[in-house]
This record gives sequence, C-alpha cells and structure tokens, in this order.
Amino acid sequence: MVGHADSVGIDAVSFGINYQGGPRTGIDPQWVSWTGCTDGSEYFASGEFDDPWPSRTSGATIVWATCQDQLIDAEGVHVVVAALSVYAYSEATLWVTGHDTWAGPVLEVHPCDGTDTDLLDQVPFAEQGTRYPKVQIGGVDKAYNPCLGTGGVPVRATTWGRIKRHYGP
Repeated sequence: MVGHADSVGIDAVSFGINYQGGPRTGIDPQWVSWTGCTDGSEYFASGEFDDPWPSRTSGATIVWATCQDQLIDAEGVHVVVAALSVYAYSEATLWVTGHDTWAGPVLEVHPCDGTDTDLLDQVPFAEQGTRYPKVQIGGVDKAYNPCLGTGGVPVRATTWGRIKRHYGP
C-alpha cells in the first residue's frame, strides 16, 4: 500500500523486496505469492540466482492504466498495490527495498502529474535500513502493523462465540 500521497494521485510505483529464509527455514520462497491490484501492467525483475518475482532481492514496477486518486480524508491518497502472502517456518524479516535497475536501486512513487519521487533520495543512506517498511515474523519482537505505527498488534483473548455475538449472524 502507498499511503499519505499527494492528492494528484499515483499512476506507478517501483520497489524491491528482500527477506530472510530458504527451503523450510524463515520465509520459504516456495510459499511466497503475489496478487496484484492494478488495472494496468506489472513488470518484474529477477532476484538472486535469477529466481522470479517475488523471490529475495527481486523488484517490481507497477503501472496503473487509470490514475489512482482515492483520498482518505486529510490523510492523502492511498493506493493498494497488491497482496503479498508468505509462509514462515521460523523467525524472519521481510523488507521493502529499492528495486535494482541498470541505473541503480529505486524506490519510487510516480504521481499522475508526470513527476517522480525516489524515496531513496529522501532519506540519508545510513538510515535507509531502519526507515523503510519491514515485517518481523516470530521471535521476541511483535510484528509491525503499519495501521498502528510502531509497536505490535493488539490482541485480546476471546472465543468464536463472542466474535459471532459481537458482529451478529
């Protein structure tokens, strides 16, 4: 998801992913799948060992045929890029990274006005590893929830019966 974007809207994004894992350890690449949410085109670049998207260190450029300009009140434009499904056998981390291109890594948002914003240019190199989205799975740290900001996912004990009573039949 791209959030808090300018009200002009977004027509493309470029990014990469990286994660810890391998066969039956961490995030197993065999069980990583991608479901895009574009009405346009998706372009993928292979990662290490020429494995296809969404393998480790691979990248994507997503282009919409129509400008995505869904405003969420004063929070700006929000765009759902895709759903990424992973299966982790053990503790692991998944990062959004720059997409390695012939010109170097890019983590770009393309507004509908034709300009480009490379987020890698917005943050000093030394801080990039700590300032871009990541999801931690397992271990002692709670998973990061971008809807809540830093911290974990609030959980309270309940039963299926209580959930059904709360939301109705």
